[in-house]
Amino acid sequence: MSETPNKTAFLVREVFPVSQEHIIFNSDKRIEYSCDAYESVIKRAANTGQCFFIVHSHFNGYVGFSELDDEQESKLLTCVWNRISNGYHGSLVFNDASTFEGRVFEPISKEFQEIHRLKVVGNQYRIISSINQPEPRAINLEKLDRNIRAFGEDMQYRMAELHIAVIGCGGTGSALIEMLGRMGIGTLTIVDHDRFDVSNITRMHGTKVGDENRLKTEIISEMIDSFDLATIVVEISERLDNATTGEKLKDCDMIFSCLDDTNFTRLILNQLSLFYYIPLIDMGIAFDSRNEVLHDVLGRIDILTPDRACLLCRDVIDMDACASEMMSPEEYNRQLKIGYAKELKDDNVQSVTYNTMIASQAINEMLYMLLGMRDIHRNSHKVYKYYSDRITNDGVNDLVKKTDCICGLSEKLGRGDSDTFLDMYWPNKNHV
Repeated sequence: MSETPNKTAFLVREVFPVSQEHIIFNSDKRIEYSCDAYESVIKRAANTGQCFFIVHSHFNGYVGFSELDDEQESKLLTCVWNRISNGYHGSLVFNDASTFEGRVFEPISKEFQEIHRLKVVGNQYRIISSINQPEPRAINLEKLDRNIRAFGEDMQYRMAELHIAVIGCGGTGSALIEMLGRMGIGTLTIVDHDRFDVSNITRMHGTKVGDENRLKTEIISEMIDSFDLATIVVEISERLDNATTGEKLKDCDMIFSCLDDTNFTRLILNQLSLFYYIPLIDMGIAFDSRNEVLHDVLGRIDILTPDRACLLCRDVIDMDACASEMMSPEEYNRQLKIGYAKELKDDNVQSVTYNTMIASQAINEMLYMLLGMRDIHRNSHKVYKYYSDRITNDGVNDLVKKTDCICGLSEKLGRGDSDTFLDMYWPNKNHV
């Protein structure tokens, strides 16, 4: 489960179908099964600290909960609450794969609270709205007309409901944020602690001479507001190396990582994606020089969903570099001298053209997921070799998870909130 001031989300970790031995009666109009079908599941939920939900469907196209559901579920969920009082419990009813009604039981008042939407995360990213969903967010159909002609009005309303986080407002991040803003994304959370420097003018979208020393998030937020497409911008002008900042991303539907060569921050996003089922699209640009001659420009995109190997398995994250980044400057220099700390890269070569290209390709990957255009067999690790005009997976098999990696541990995937955020050690000082 994930709780924030804005919403409560339930993360599905285990599904238990009713076994044949518990079915008492089954016809084309109704099904009956014994209460024993629930007992082992309720016990497991109590032992593992999980919530309990009952899921079913109705025959003959009946939509929503019936009077019998209201009566029986109130009794059942009261019993569950007496066994498991440290969480919420509820039910879902489906008419088909695109229609549902959901609710959470409140034991004191014996009333139900509605669940408004479901998210299905995988090769396709589906958002299913409840039959009792609030009115869709208002959008400017005239301004967004060309977008609607390309992807349809339904898709435009879906984008207006999305909450997307972008980590990093530099060359790649600013390009990506500008495109997302022009697409009519509903809410954008932008994260960057840095201030604008005159050297950023060649690659950072939305900037101008005179912006020196302003927060990058402030500049980018003004750019999005100038489009007047009703996008809500949440500015986080903080480092993403602490639990307090990290928890602010739990509300997001998707995260784009536009970081420099920063391993510890990528590790945080990797864990956040796995713990909370938030799709992560991580990207980067590298200039491949040999003997001081430019050999190629490489663009990388990694898409992380719970069914795929994570950034650790793909060796995108260097754990030795993580350890070095977590040290204080004094400790880092001391460990470096005696050979126990990894020397960190200081390669900040950038180009607005390649930054913008990889940002565009990352957004297209998002569209493929939302539109269901992604082939389930496609590799979610891509390396674009721009000079040689090739796309490769660089030998990475994103279906193979390393032994004992977090992405393969059932007790970690979809775990949600825990006593220690992401089960990580959070240092008080960080290498700068």
